[in-house]
Amino acid sequence: QWENDFQQNITIEDQSGLKSRKEITVSKQGLIFVGVMVVLVSLCLIALYVLGRPIEGTWTRQADDNSTLAGMKVQVRRDGALLEGEIVEMPANAYAFEVGQIKWHMIKKVGFGKYEYYDLTHADGTDQYYYGTSSLLTVLPGGKQLTVTTDGSSARGNYQIWVKQK
Repeated sequence: QWENDFQQNITIEDQSGLKSRKEITVSKQGLIFVGVMVVLVSLCLIALYVLGRPIEGTWTRQADDNSTLAGMKVQVRRDGALLEGEIVEMPANAYAFEVGQIKWHMIKKVGFGKYEYYDLTHADGTDQYYYGTSSLLTVLPGGKQLTVTTDGSSARGNYQIWVKQK
């Protein structure tokens, strides 16, 4: 039990047969401080995970200047050391891509909520190819939306918004 001076002596005896005895004095304030620190560290770790804006999951493309692709779903998953985004669903009226293709290739983190990758592209009248320069995925605060931008491109779909499904 706690004594009136709010301290408790704890005796630790070595059960190995050696004759050692240690006494540790623990105060209520010390225990409260340790408890508060454990709670704060736990909250910080949770916040870092949430604010880390994880990119893995399924993302749905929103309407933009290439509206035939609105509703496309890409699932980002880890493939060894790299991340990749595979098309898992296509809108009925879309013709450019197929389910199972890797839409976002070689995704790598380059900053807080920022990822570079190579985008599978389909220009009218041409074959599919990965755009020659890397594009940028930016996961927005809250981790529920991301934007796609490709510098130096004036093609349709140069700027996209995607919403996380799961």
